[in-house]
Amino acid sequence: MSNIIKLVNEYVQQKANPVMGKKTFLYDYHARNGQIVEFSGYDMPMSYEGILKEVIATRTSASAFDVGHMGRIIFKGEDAGHFLDFVLTVQASALQPFQAKYSLIADEGGKIIDDAVLMKLNDEKFIIVVNAINKEKDLAWFREKVSSYGTGIDDVTDETSMIALQGPEAKKVLQPMCDADLGSMKRYRGSVVKVANLECIVSRTGYTGEDGFEIIVIEGKRAIEIWVRLIGNGAKPAGLGARDILRIEAGMPLYGNELTEGISPFEAGLDFAVNLEKGDFIGRRALAIARSRKEKHLVGIKLHEKRVPRKRDPIFIGSLEAGNVTSGTFSPTVNASIAMGYVNAQLHCGAEVFVGVRGQRIPSTITEMPFYDQKVYGWKRESSQPSSSG
Repeated sequence: MSNIIKLVNEYVQQKANPVMGKKTFLYDYHARNGQIVEFSGYDMPMSYEGILKEVIATRTSASAFDVGHMGRIIFKGEDAGHFLDFVLTVQASALQPFQAKYSLIADEGGKIIDDAVLMKLNDEKFIIVVNAINKEKDLAWFREKVSSYGTGIDDVTDETSMIALQGPEAKKVLQPMCDADLGSMKRYRGSVVKVANLECIVSRTGYTGEDGFEIIVIEGKRAIEIWVRLIGNGAKPAGLGARDILRIEAGMPLYGNELTEGISPFEAGLDFAVNLEKGDFIGRRALAIARSRKEKHLVGIKLHEKRVPRKRDPIFIGSLEAGNVTSGTFSPTVNASIAMGYVNAQLHCGAEVFVGVRGQRIPSTITEMPFYDQKVYGWKRESSQPSSSG
């Protein structure tokens, strides 16, 4: 374990440097208490008390993450739902008020421009959360396509804030601060809630595999009031390093790694995010063809040695290269090195492979994702939680 911690700490030190990016409303707290790095143009916390500790805290208790760097875009007008039906791969207009849904943004060739989480606020108003690195590209794409629709597009990223509270104790931490019953909120559902007397959009969503909530603070400059209360109620502050390990453990894709313009949703296992039956939309024809031409697919890989794989490391079957790693890490939850990567579509769970890590071929096994036992970790262990319908 000590070697793994050393590797992680070296990675943090390599990334850490004096940074001059954009700052979220919570930056001052991070600068005083955390390790700051540049990420997607923002100065963000990599960690506070240690990446692995923060992963464990999220899996066993609750952690708070500043996700204010994520893009938040409002679509409004009587045609907003139909416009989003046209530019997204899911049917936005069919959502119920305050229902959220994971979606993709595709171009005419079926290439993935970005992935996002959409929420319908009412019949004429939607909010979509996109990756920080892609926000300007996404905005330009939406504005290029909106001319024939009576839809307004507002970028509210800089005036709002966003906090993710994740872990099995998330509801216990957040509930005392709210004027609504969080226990009745289903996964991928949300509501307008007063949190610490501030108006917020709260949804039961997240990017860790755990139960939890994402809080969009309408008056972003006051987000620190909520953040401090969350920490005071028992949540541990956590940074980008822990968030990345948590999403890899859960088998959740990251744009730029598992998702690119050269990968189809069907290769990425995101069939559920593409509704080819909803009518015409951008990329529909190309995606219909891609569905039947899957030559590779995304898999989970568990290494038999504690060497940390990295993006672009080769995956071998015998002496033949069969694919590449897209994300890799050491998982404290399963006490093993794990990776995601694309391999030949004929390779499935149980297949024995080798991963090339810094010149050495490490024996490995293709395995199911999430990597952890879902009876012990993750939102499905919450027997009292309302069922998902997102």
